[in-house]
Amino acid sequence: MKRALWLGLAGALALVVFLVLRAPALLIERFLGDALPISLSRSAGTVWSGKADISVGGHDLGRASWNFDPASLLDGAIGARWRVAAANHSLRGTAHASLAETDISVDGHIDADLVNRLLSHYHIRLRGTFELDGIALTFGEGPHPTAASGTLRWEGGTTRYRLAGEIEDVTLPPMQAILSLNEDGQPQAETFTANVRAPLIRARLDPDGWLHIAISRRFTMLAGRPWPGTGPTDEMVVEVAEKL
Repeated sequence: MKRALWLGLAGALALVVFLVLRAPALLIERFLGDALPISLSRSAGTVWSGKADISVGGHDLGRASWNFDPASLLDGAIGARWRVAAANHSLRGTAHASLAETDISVDGHIDADLVNRLLSHYHIRLRGTFELDGIALTFGEGPHPTAASGTLRWEGGTTRYRLAGEIEDVTLPPMQAILSLNEDGQPQAETFTANVRAPLIRARLDPDGWLHIAISRRFTMLAGRPWPGTGPTDEMVVEVAEKL
């Protein structure tokens, strides 16, 4: 009797393990629902190794694939290696989630066309390629990063923007943005050119979800609209904010 009971329990456990391992990727698609700006469609495979079309904020990013990392369980987390690819961009990285925090890493490249979709609201259009090198973000209980590092490089090129109803075309030099936390613990990105140590642009995200972007006098000169008056070229002369 006891032997039959143990065999029944072992069989039931084996069935549960089998069902968990074979859980379809469609479960992730349904779990995300409308609660997050990230959405999946046309899922295939399992929750542990699958593929799906991915979009963020309504913008199609291409085909995503992921593979569960069993070694992450040794650190008390669930981890995976992932990749997102389309015709003009390829991103790859890792994601690890524990009860305390979530860590995400990103490397790869994206074409300016993808960036221009996000900038179209601001009437800005760029050319060229962006390289993501060692981007690492950590999230705690809140929606905003508690740690940030890495570099985003742009090869430079022709930029078109509209200001006061007029269209301007300028050629900007190569730039790189360094991600970090500022002295107040807020995630920020400071943008530099190769030969200038002071930032041209500084962007930071405050705890209330406001994105603040400040530009320097030097950047207004590069953009063909020098800021009036006198002052240090590295002085931040304009700052705008938008709620994300």
